[in-house]
Amino acid sequence: MVIIRPCIVYYSQSDLGHIYLVTHMALIFVFQHIHTSLVVTGQYLGGYLAILFTIWLQRTIDEKESDGIKNNDRPFCITFGSPLIGDEALQCAISDCPKWKSSFLNVVSKDDHIASFSSSNSPYKPFGTFLFCTESGGHAAFEAHEAILKVLDLMRH
Repeated sequence: MVIIRPCIVYYSQSDLGHIYLVTHMALIFVFQHIHTSLVVTGQYLGGYLAILFTIWLQRTIDEKESDGIKNNDRPFCITFGSPLIGDEALQCAISDCPKWKSSFLNVVSKDDHIASFSSSNSPYKPFGTFLFCTESGGHAAFEAHEAILKVLDLMRH
């Protein structure tokens, strides 16, 4: 199993800031070892990038499988305190595909202000499994979209 953790490099050029996802090495590795179990992780905005990277990997594997190349190992994405990133269309697309839906675990605690920034009034929707952790060491997991949004709403108060 290999774990890839995308990172962000920021620099200023003229008046514009550019953010680049440093995944060149990861992409080379994935193309060479596509049959290796892969876990992609990220915290806060790094989790946002990990989710996007995992979606891209899922699509790449789907394309290879449609070309007759079989791969049973799907990437697994674990985020920590990441924001919601998709709208209802992305939520439905991922939820309708069991191979994709089971590939996302979002870990959230009360101190994760970026994760709890989203609410039921937001255009951003959850997907995958959300594991909510408490200060006392307790936890609860949810897959139901409305339940996840309600817990996120409660965390804001």
